[in-house]
Amino acid sequence: MNVIDLPGFLKSMGFDPDLRGDELWFCCPFHSEHNPSFSINLEWPHKYNCFGCQSRGNIYTFVRDLMGKSFKDVFGDVAQTLHSMYWNSPKPVPKKQGQIVQEKKDNTFVFKSGDVHSIYSNPEALDYIRGRGIKDSFIQFSNMQATKLAWINQSKMFNRVLIDCFFEGKLVNVEARDYTGQAERKVLYPYGLKKDYFFYNQDNISLEKDIVIVEGIMDLAKVWPVYENVVSAFGAGFAKESGKVAILKNWSKRIILMPDNDAAGIMSMEGLYNILDCEFYVASLPENIKDAGDASEKEIETALDNRMKVTDWLYSQKNAGKKKLTW
Repeated sequence: MNVIDLPGFLKSMGFDPDLRGDELWFCCPFHSEHNPSFSINLEWPHKYNCFGCQSRGNIYTFVRDLMGKSFKDVFGDVAQTLHSMYWNSPKPVPKKQGQIVQEKKDNTFVFKSGDVHSIYSNPEALDYIRGRGIKDSFIQFSNMQATKLAWINQSKMFNRVLIDCFFEGKLVNVEARDYTGQAERKVLYPYGLKKDYFFYNQDNISLEKDIVIVEGIMDLAKVWPVYENVVSAFGAGFAKESGKVAILKNWSKRIILMPDNDAAGIMSMEGLYNILDCEFYVASLPENIKDAGDASEKEIETALDNRMKVTDWLYSQKNAGKKKLTW
């Protein structure tokens, strides 16, 4: 996985930007100056314009003029993929009803630009995360970032906590979570990036231990200090995602599900039971707790200690009148 964009490239060279509206302003790398006159549009593709020396262009012309080399010479195999992203907007892959289209995940690129920093440099974002009971150990483990205004690929992000999502060592997605409480959508993902073929934190778990599965990353952040062998499914609908189901079949003898206390959580347990056709376990939180993200460490520990076989758990839900089972 490679992350290359013009603002990021300049930052790696030691240039610090000023954010002004939808533009980043740098001191120009092509001539000496103390007041920034080199502007870069945050909107993809990033184009630059220096009001001092009149240089202008994109990352291709920037590399050529600054380094005297072609973009391909500098970045090698990344060049062709980046060229495609600059000049060709992503288009959805057409598929017929019931047809599963296999994506080429190894060509996924994630581009961040704009005001992206460690969450520790944004007090409001940090207060939001700590207010949810997330410990600093997980903040550092996940390398949480925050932005007031940034672009990730073609998606503009305002006032978001950013959590990088890796698969097989590659950055393949970013969860962007509103920290103000004002956004219409609490969680966003960049346009064109998928999350239906992997679990968050999948790269870090051991297959020799029981694997706990929760719905959201905030749920995982609360479970992780108690039990680190945990993954997030990015929601309750993972029983319908063929890529994740294939992974689960390899884990089937070591799965502990910790569902949200809602209808979707119960339905996901039934769906997985029918698909996996095996016995796994359910760690049920107290009824007054919405999900693991709202639970205390003690409540999470108790739920894991008192886990039930999925068949017993589903019958308990049926007997409580919460779900009309179909099996």
